[in-house]
Amino acid sequence: MKVILITILLLSAAETSYAKAWRDIVPLRSTRSDVVRLLNQCSDQIEACRFTLETENVHILFSGGLAAAYHECAKRLPPETVMFVAVEPRVKLKLADLHLDKRTLQSFNPAEPVKGKLKGYFSTDGLVTSLFKDTILQIFYIAGESDKGVCADYYVQPQSFVAVPQVHVPEIYSITGPPTINAGERLIVSADSNMNEILGYEWTLTGGRIISGQYTKQITIDTTGLAGQKITVTAEIEDGSLHRASGSITVEVLTDNPSLAQISRKEAPYLFPISQRFKFGYINRRGRMVIKPRFDSARGFSEGLARVQVNQRYGFIDTSGRLVITPRFNMANDFSDGLAAVKIPDGTCETCGEWVYINKTGHVVIHTKPIVGTSSYAGAFSEDLASFYDERGQPAFPRNLPYGYIDKSGKIVIPAKFGYAAEFHEGLALVAKDFRRTGWGYIDQQGEYVIEPKFSDGGDFQEGLANIRLDGKWGYIDRAGRLVIAPQFQQASHFSEGYASIMLNEKFGYIDKSGNIVIPPQFDSAGSFSEGFAPVKQGAKIGYINQDGKLVLAIEADEYEEFSGGIAQVSVRYKTNYPMKIGYIDTKGRYIWRPRV
Repeated sequence: MKVILITILLLSAAETSYAKAWRDIVPLRSTRSDVVRLLNQCSDQIEACRFTLETENVHILFSGGLAAAYHECAKRLPPETVMFVAVEPRVKLKLADLHLDKRTLQSFNPAEPVKGKLKGYFSTDGLVTSLFKDTILQIFYIAGESDKGVCADYYVQPQSFVAVPQVHVPEIYSITGPPTINAGERLIVSADSNMNEILGYEWTLTGGRIISGQYTKQITIDTTGLAGQKITVTAEIEDGSLHRASGSITVEVLTDNPSLAQISRKEAPYLFPISQRFKFGYINRRGRMVIKPRFDSARGFSEGLARVQVNQRYGFIDTSGRLVITPRFNMANDFSDGLAAVKIPDGTCETCGEWVYINKTGHVVIHTKPIVGTSSYAGAFSEDLASFYDERGQPAFPRNLPYGYIDKSGKIVIPAKFGYAAEFHEGLALVAKDFRRTGWGYIDQQGEYVIEPKFSDGGDFQEGLANIRLDGKWGYIDRAGRLVIAPQFQQASHFSEGYASIMLNEKFGYIDKSGNIVIPPQFDSAGSFSEGFAPVKQGAKIGYINQDGKLVLAIEADEYEEFSGGIAQVSVRYKTNYPMKIGYIDTKGRYIWRPRV
């Protein structure tokens, strides 16, 4: 009889949405992709999110939003794992409405040691609630007893989720950030308070865009296009009894400084290479020449340095145009994660030599010859690992598996066992199981398959999803390997700003993260969205569309790139075997630098 009674109670609780699995979302077992799939919420926020339903306000924290003290816990979990679901009823609700047996609950005082009308209860199956005069204030769904061992420290005191701190006046102690910042730099602001911070901070801005951190203690803000403005950043937090406190900081966004010596390295992405009389230099976003043309070739800035070529050798300059790493390499890649792969010539042929990794002072920190011999490949570092290629001791093609990964000390951390190995993105890397590349999957930083190699092709994870090909069609998976958008497209790119370009019936269009076609296929080619624009070609028309699919910038060019810092590169063909004429436009379609060689 007891078994039957308990079963009935649990079924009844599930029907009210107030059960261990809140609307089929289970902490430590569900991820953000489940929330998106089941509720069509949280598609644009990866650390935490809030939303309102008809009868409740909801706050969900994902593992990426955990405080620094719990980062080891986050590393043990699949990306974007649900840590808790906090529900604030919008209708009057009693404990009896949850259809729970009080005998299974442990009671506590959320305002301990002060006695009052606040009550709290928690159960071993992961439910914590606070009440005032028997009316429920909040319900937390946390990990059950059988699951929480993986993050035991986080769940050690269930009552802390609804605890009310003993303060006379709720207060945010500090909002911390720089007083000024250069336009285009990423602004980081953090908060601290005397309140229960489990529910996190809700941030609002008077300008700019939150890149990451909403509902956590620290946010990162994009200040592109805000030169000359002041922005106010406000954080608000509430405690377990719904008391609120807020605090603000105002930051001045500076305009471009005309003094080259004072150009910040963080502004380096907004210096652009140009050619003039077949020599390369750099302009700023206003089209003003800031580094005079004197290089044989030049690349864009990466991490404060740009790769340039002088007399058939590569070196690196800073934003003042000073050669900080002397041109002495016959091959070179851009800086990534603080290191750049370059080849030191050995004189046996024009491109022969040893691949090494240098730091930003030009010193060699990793020699690859002891690792891979005379390999022709050195991968870029991403998330502290770089792929390598080593055929020494490998069986003959096609059975060889020469790709693995090294760390920044040059130590092999994932041995050569793949037919191909891409960069790590969002904690996972795309790899091929064999040299014929017949099966693609995704590994973690221990080299273990998180998603089995069952796809015929794939792309990197971006914004929580990766494009994959299965049975000849492209679709999308989440980081648990689940198909969230069924394979149905001829081509599919990665997501950027919530949209991804896809091909159907030989034409390109765009979908959102739910797989809905938001811009119908109509283009002959289509790039990714960046800063609200995407480059497209439709017959004779070339230009940029907005997220409504409207062509807002028409241009005349042969090649075009995405916007960065409010500027996009466009190129016009000059002559066969000659460099392209490089030009730049702003977001109004005006040339700040007309194409020329």
